[in-house]
Amino acid sequence: MKTEEQEYQDSVTEDQKVKDKLFDEMKAKEDDLEFFKAGVLTQCGWVRSCNCPGSFWLWVKTIKGEAISTNTAMALQIEANIIEYKN
Repeated sequence: MKTEEQEYQDSVTEDQKVKDKLFDEMKAKEDDLEFFKAGVLTQCGWVRSCNCPGSFWLWVKTIKGEAISTNTAMALQIEANIIEYKN
């Protein structure tokens, strides 16, 4: 008896298999990029926390005595602005 995966593989065209493989590779690269961003923010002193209003996972950092809670994109932009300001 065939598994669902085997039945799926038998039913799709070669073109679809190529597209599926490309999509899987793209998803893996997106995951790698998110992991890299998390490493950068951690090295810059940000902490990932869900202890925020609404229980969302956000990045938290205290800058000049004020705690900032934000998403990944904004935390990276803040760090870029800090680097630019220092230069």
